[in-house]
Amino acid sequence: MTDEGVGGEIQLTDALDELLKLDGLNAFETDAGIFDCGNKMVFLSANLAVGVRDPKTREEISGLFKRSGW
Repeated sequence: MTDEGVGGEIQLTDALDELLKLDGLNAFETDAGIFDCGNKMVFLSANLAVGVRDPKTREEISGLFKRSGW
C-alpha cells in the first residue's frame, strides 16, 4: 500500500516501486499514447481516445456530438 503523494494523489510510480521491492516487475516498450488522468479533462480525453478505437463506439460518440450540437 502506498501513501498519498504529490497533490494528495496516489502515485502509480510509488506503487510500482513498492511492487518492485516485493516481487519484481516485467515491462515492455510501447508507442502507445499517454494520458496523465489527474484532472477531468485529460480523463475524459483518455476515455474518448480508447472509445474511438472501436468503430461502433466511434459511431455512437460521433452521433452524440451531432445530436448535442457540440
